[in-house]
Amino acid sequence: MTAIVAVKDPGSGRVIVGGDSFSGTYEYALETATPKVFSRGVYDEEGTLRCSALMGVSGDHRGSVLLRNMKLPPWPKALNGNAEVYVGLHLVNAMRQVFQEGGYTLRENERESHDLNLLVGIAGRLFSVWQTFDVIESKEYMAVGCGMDFALGALHATRGMKAEDRVRRALEAAAEHHPMVRPPFYVAVGGEAGRQP
Repeated sequence: MTAIVAVKDPGSGRVIVGGDSFSGTYEYALETATPKVFSRGVYDEEGTLRCSALMGVSGDHRGSVLLRNMKLPPWPKALNGNAEVYVGLHLVNAMRQVFQEGGYTLRENERESHDLNLLVGIAGRLFSVWQTFDVIESKEYMAVGCGMDFALGALHATRGMKAEDRVRRALEAAAEHHPMVRPPFYVAVGGEAGRQP
């Protein structure tokens, strides 16, 4: 259920992330009171704010609650500005620990998984974290959730438009064509490249 959409804005060095408000199943629909898009501060080992991580979550609400309330790992100074290592190693390891402690991690054939997909805008870069903890960096845009295919088509078709308008158009397309994507839509801007550690 849901659609989470993100676009990098090369002109500003920001990432725009948007999400819908659907909660339910094919048998019933509710509007969730908690936005699926949120921003969290990332601090270094000395407790100084270094940047923000803009996140959008698709999937099970329990996992979303765990993720929204977990303490983000500190950004090691040795990483310099390497956002890929921060997300792929430090953030994913923190997610795994919180999910394990919360009884949210599944294990099949010695491989861990969970029931959500996550988009992360950080340091002007855009990453997706999948159910198997796989991390992929997107060059320009990405979408996750059941409305992903419709959103990706809209993102491709709106190249050349302003990034925030593209996010809104992609969410509208997903809501138009998938019964488990519904407004209102929440769109946030953050993850600036200029604020990277």
